[in-house]
Amino acid sequence: MAKSNALSRAGRIVVGLQGALDFERGGELAQNLHELYAYMTRRILHVNASNDLETLAEVSSLVRDISDAWQTLPGLLSTALGQAS
Repeated sequence: MAKSNALSRAGRIVVGLQGALDFERGGELAQNLHELYAYMTRRILHVNASNDLETLAEVSSLVRDISDAWQTLPGLLSTALGQAS
């Protein structure tokens, strides 16, 4: 039961991220993230149905990569803005 609840929560988080995308302003990046989130949602459903720990590790790695990218973004933006001046 705890496994199913945790995977359900993870799936809701990913769907929430997907729903927050702004395709008008985000363009290709938003579309790519949309496809990645859809893939992650399918993989989470697969994990829930099959207890596939390898797939769970794959999804966890994707989440970490996305999180790392968001953590890095402010530094990249300030560097880019500093160079534009």
